[in-house]
Amino acid sequence: MNPFVHDHTQPRLILHLAATFALAMGGAMPVFGRQAVGPEARPVEAAGRQALPSGVVIEDIKIGDGAEIKLGTWPTLHFRTMTVDGTIFADSRAQDPPMPLQYFMSETQMGGWVEGLPGMRVGGIRRVTMPPAMSYRGEPPANRPIGPTDSVVFEFECLDVQSMPHIRLATGLSMDIMREGTGEPAGYGDWVTVHMRIFAGEGETFREGFNTRENAVGEIQVALPTPDGVFTGSSTSLFFNMPYLDMMLYGMKAGERRDCKFASSKVLGPVGDPRIGIRGNEPFVVELECMTIDRGPALTLRNGIRYEDVETGTGRFAHMMEFAHIYFRGELEDGTVIETNESDESPAKIRLYHRNFVAGLRYGIQGMREGGTRRLYVPARMAFGHNPPDKYAHVPPDSDVIYQVRLVSTSFPPQR
Repeated sequence: MNPFVHDHTQPRLILHLAATFALAMGGAMPVFGRQAVGPEARPVEAAGRQALPSGVVIEDIKIGDGAEIKLGTWPTLHFRTMTVDGTIFADSRAQDPPMPLQYFMSETQMGGWVEGLPGMRVGGIRRVTMPPAMSYRGEPPANRPIGPTDSVVFEFECLDVQSMPHIRLATGLSMDIMREGTGEPAGYGDWVTVHMRIFAGEGETFREGFNTRENAVGEIQVALPTPDGVFTGSSTSLFFNMPYLDMMLYGMKAGERRDCKFASSKVLGPVGDPRIGIRGNEPFVVELECMTIDRGPALTLRNGIRYEDVETGTGRFAHMMEFAHIYFRGELEDGTVIETNESDESPAKIRLYHRNFVAGLRYGIQGMREGGTRRLYVPARMAFGHNPPDKYAHVPPDSDVIYQVRLVSTSFPPQR
């Protein structure tokens, strides 16, 4: 059995990332009704206030003098979340013991964080006021004292900022560059092709598990961002879950080798993942070697899909764990339209790892930005195959398909 064959409808949760996200959303530590009082809540000098075109407002209460938060770094932050009138509903210091947030600074974070945190330095305190579109995008968590049209305020204290080539996290994950690469580093919208080896065990004795150089899957092609698993590109049914994969690949260069060490396999679930050679509650290492980084408005992927960006968007990137809202048109090579929703009042809403849409369509949307339009050339095996389902009985067997897709927006899954 191929260890990369997973059930698309029941992907494993990545526990630490889910907890981190819940913290950011105010879902993990509700502290209702307490008012922001005392020196930490003092008004900010006008000179420290900056209003951005998006409506995000940055106020520096204290300027730090340490390492700087940038995309691709790992900041450690204390924070509290409040309404604009000062009612606090989440506070990392309210835990026993206090629980600062340590996370990966990426473009998949809340928009107000992406705009409001870069440039902050260790030792600094910053207040960031975010309009609805830049915070919860009109879908705040339930049981919070904010509505879909309310702004939200985050107040941050930066305790630490880590960056490659060496990362050490409180969760027990460490990452090290073992061999330098060359060329431009991988960023969002790029496709990264890697070989992967997995080692697991106790103490100094590690056994080798999954190895893409020895498996029929071969090298894996990943679209960034990919926060919770990827299609490998060699099949319509292969699904691979690996915690922190997005963070492990970000910034890699061609030829680079990274070792990513996990203190415990609990991040994979209670029994680890025997399919890739990892038992329950044991440390493991993921060794990644970057073969190529592909980018550009026109690419051919290793699964045979070709795409051309008719228009490059400027909004958030589509990735597997959010919903993509799209208009699309599918045609045969002779121009015959086989399906379209272009005349619908509302766009289709799909989640890229669900199997309710054509595999090539879901796969090819990865890496698009909101507002973009992409033309996808999908080989038959990534479309309807030799025996099209009843819904597509009008499609001849073994037909290649061309899809034109416009990504209108993305949205969060429902918060529970």
